[in-house]
Amino acid sequence: MQDAEGVWYMLPGDEQDPGQVGVEWLPTETLEEYRLYPKALRPLIKHMDTKPLPIYMGDVN
Repeated sequence: MQDAEGVWYMLPGDEQDPGQVGVEWLPTETLEEYRLYPKALRPLIKHMDTKPLPIYMGDVN
């Protein structure tokens, strides 16, 4: 998350999963090129600056 001054920080609970080797920021323009699951999140993330996000998506897996 980013604060008003543009500084990025992690929220409480944002810890690595067991076996996780890292975190990587991805360019939203090319999300289709990466393994991002559930796949239904790709268009939402890609356009989240221009469209409101749904509160609940249902079973998308």
